[in-house]
Amino acid sequence: MGLKAAPAAKLAVRGNRRQLLNVACTAAALTCVLALFPPPGGAQPNTAIPNFAPDNMTGWLKGPGDEFIQPESGPDPIKSDPARPYVSNAVAHQEIVKIADLTNPILQRR
Repeated sequence: MGLKAAPAAKLAVRGNRRQLLNVACTAAALTCVLALFPPPGGAQPNTAIPNFAPDNMTGWLKGPGDEFIQPESGPDPIKSDPARPYVSNAVAHQEIVKIADLTNPILQRR
């Protein structure tokens, strides 16, 4: 009634589990150390947010209307379909869905 020897396959699995646990613990410890003490030069210093507005009254929203400024040359920008004009919430109680003018040359096949 002595001790039986474990098969070699079981010993290999136990060894792999131990090795995997050692690697996982080492990776976790390294991650914690790097989180607490980041390498120098890794992060950029905080800089001020650039101000692209010429004054404090300028915003990124454009007023009512749907049309773009016409370029000096080339095709016109895509506009609303004249049969279904666009009206924004600033003008109407309910916004109308934008429908493009499909006769615009930009949208035509060549």
